[in-house]
Amino acid sequence: MLAFINNEETTRPDGKRGAGLFRYLRTLTSSNGDDRREVIATVFRGVQNRMVSGYLLRDVINKLNGIQGNFPEDKQTAETALLFLQLIMRKLRRSASSSLVTRHSSPRCARAAVVVPNGTLFGDGVCARIKSELLQEFNLHTIVRLPNGVFAPYTSIPTNILFFDRSGPTREVWYYEQPLPIGRKNYTKTAPIQFEEFADCIQWWTKREENERAWRVPVTELLEYNPDGSLRAVNLDRKNPRGKEDITHLPPEQLAADILKKVQRIAEIMGNIQKLLAGSVKPRDSRP
Repeated sequence: MLAFINNEETTRPDGKRGAGLFRYLRTLTSSNGDDRREVIATVFRGVQNRMVSGYLLRDVINKLNGIQGNFPEDKQTAETALLFLQLIMRKLRRSASSSLVTRHSSPRCARAAVVVPNGTLFGDGVCARIKSELLQEFNLHTIVRLPNGVFAPYTSIPTNILFFDRSGPTREVWYYEQPLPIGRKNYTKTAPIQFEEFADCIQWWTKREENERAWRVPVTELLEYNPDGSLRAVNLDRKNPRGKEDITHLPPEQLAADILKKVQRIAEIMGNIQKLLAGSVKPRDSRP
């Protein structure tokens, strides 16, 4: 993109050589002799309106179609996180010369660690098909669930680190829930996460046992199929079975029921207060 904008000559999408953007704009003239500044202003007039209406975003997404064409038809998406995940999966070779080996990473096997948003874990459709390939063609051995605010202020979306290699299909997935430091509710730009906070995770990595932060799920529980054998869902969004229940992750029906119960309790308390107030207030004697 920068080459197309800045270079005097560049390669166009069709493979032919042509002028770069700035060089092309310098050559613009109009049929009535207007200055090229007027021509450029006319071309870009309405950009603000296109941004507000969403058409500019749609144009950008359409440009992505050229990138999507590099992936299988059933795995094409405009979600950049899924495009990067697929690219990394395809770049991993089945063998590598790395000598750093653990019991959860086979020798001479290409490995990767990829940060993804929570939506990737529970997404369906194209996302589910990509995750199915990840589980069946790669060994997704570990998912580290990061605490809130790791990438604040750029995004507040919860994130995870996927660790996988080319040693074979996944048999089970280990989960590790990275906790916030005691007394902290979130990370910020001025108080980011520190490498030292992963000390417990690193120590657990080579001597894995289930505990209050770590648990494992067989791959058979992650892949869901329809009666006809077609893929229905791949849900990697598994919560810590020993962790505290988080109200933000409760089903909507349960959230509504809990809120209604609290509202009814508040109404009951307010009714009792009204009765107490009514009983304690005596009519004022009007006699002098």
